[in-house]
Amino acid sequence: DANNENVLRTWIEEQVGPVRPTLVLLLGAVALVLLIACANVSNLFLNRLSVRQKDIAVRLALGAERAHIVRDFLAETLVFCASAAAGGLALATLALRGAERALVSQLQATVHFSIDAVTLAATIGLATLSALLIGLVPAVQATRADLLDVLKDNARGSSGGRKGVRFRSVLIVAEVALSAVLLVGSSLLLVSFVRLQSTPGGFTTAGVATAFFNPGPPRYPTPAQQTDFYYQLLEQLRANRQVTSAAFVRAAPLSGNGARAVYAVQGRPIPTLSERPVVFTNAATEGYFSMIGIPIKAGRVFEATDRVGAPLVCVINESFAKELFPGENAIGHVLLRGQAADVKIEIVGVVGDVRTLGLNAPPPQTMYVPLRQAGGGAFNVVVSTRGDASALQGVLRTAVTSVDRTQPIAAFQTMDRSVAQSLGVQRVSAWLTGAFALVALALSVLGLYSVLAYVVTQRFSEIGIRMALGAQSLDVIRLVVFQGMRLVFVGLVIGLGAAAAGGRAVASLLYEVKPLDPVVFGSVVAVFALVALAACLVPARRASRIDALLAIRGE
Repeated sequence: DANNENVLRTWIEEQVGPVRPTLVLLLGAVALVLLIACANVSNLFLNRLSVRQKDIAVRLALGAERAHIVRDFLAETLVFCASAAAGGLALATLALRGAERALVSQLQATVHFSIDAVTLAATIGLATLSALLIGLVPAVQATRADLLDVLKDNARGSSGGRKGVRFRSVLIVAEVALSAVLLVGSSLLLVSFVRLQSTPGGFTTAGVATAFFNPGPPRYPTPAQQTDFYYQLLEQLRANRQVTSAAFVRAAPLSGNGARAVYAVQGRPIPTLSERPVVFTNAATEGYFSMIGIPIKAGRVFEATDRVGAPLVCVINESFAKELFPGENAIGHVLLRGQAADVKIEIVGVVGDVRTLGLNAPPPQTMYVPLRQAGGGAFNVVVSTRGDASALQGVLRTAVTSVDRTQPIAAFQTMDRSVAQSLGVQRVSAWLTGAFALVALALSVLGLYSVLAYVVTQRFSEIGIRMALGAQSLDVIRLVVFQGMRLVFVGLVIGLGAAAAGGRAVASLLYEVKPLDPVVFGSVVAVFALVALAACLVPARRASRIDALLAIRGE
């Protein structure tokens, strides 16, 4: 691997290892949304039960079996959940295509997203389980109600109704808590993604494109012949009017390619081979640093005289220089390579850091060597133009044809596209969890509204009596809003506590933002409070307009 270590990996780790944390995170988000949806639909079915309670009582009084009533409720929820599952599968098919395109740079070419038999079976199983959870509570409540009380009760505020309100309140608290967890997690990921997008990579992207070449036997059996091919291609590219500059590099920015090698410093004790430090190694042609926008901090970069037979030289990046020679000038120092530390490479320049491994990874301590002294192998061509970088594909094909028409061009990519693809995992995790969080927020607010609307119906007579005794409309609004916001406050306390405790689960996916960021937590509280307040005001205003005379007459 890139660390020159022998690591045993399973096949699944090799295929989806880079995106495993994101997939686990999305699975957790889906589970939370499913629980919130179940709680919300349970609330709706309980509301429906309150309307049908007297009808059910009449059926039971006439001899209907309780098992038949339970079966009817479960059948209704099964039909409802089956329809929802079918719609979900259709939406999932479309979503998987977009996710695969976004994650293409992080997945092996053999990996494709699809809904297989296992996924279908899991969906059917979850739909069935959800139907049982949703339908069981109202079904049991319907059959356990006291028939005489239900048949005699013409009022809106029975004790059974109050028990139902308490259960609905518990469901709302649970919904708010789960939604808060999702909102905090998605907000952290979104802030992380925004900061990651603004992180400088240490190189220029505008008008730059790359492509991969690997000339080898039988046409290019030796490193010298491979090097000749690269420089012939450079001549053709630089002669084209559309090309402003061209160079070759082994590990292009954000590619994650390259290798690590052990080293020692001349004039210092040389550790044993197993204890020597390692450095990320790269190779490039002269002109590479200026064309890609990597600043020269000290010394010089590669020249045409840095070839086979000349003294070995290297250029190191700034972070490596600071680590290796703190407070010193790195120019002129000699690094020792090889198992016996007998290969001397003089440091002739220091350049800026480049995020070769990805925007979310720190720049590796890097040593660059000239391509002419690198010993051949596979390289990436880097070409720049003043116009659209995608037009360079045709230019590159023409140049390659003039040198060797049999040589394939692989992995052509504009640098802007490379940057976008390098953020594919973060983009998917941020936007999908954000979408899940918005759905959860909407479901929670809808559930809160339905519960308060039910409460207003149950307390119709009570509110009318209060108004008849002198209560003002503002007092009634305050009463209903306080009841709703109390549930929201309890749910937020529980949810924010759970989000803080589970912050470690997303810590590895965050960039320059802490799992307990106070701004994120405060923003979630403010947004949820405002949206919940708006949901409470609608039934509260309706309650304030109750006709007191009509309510007392009904009583």
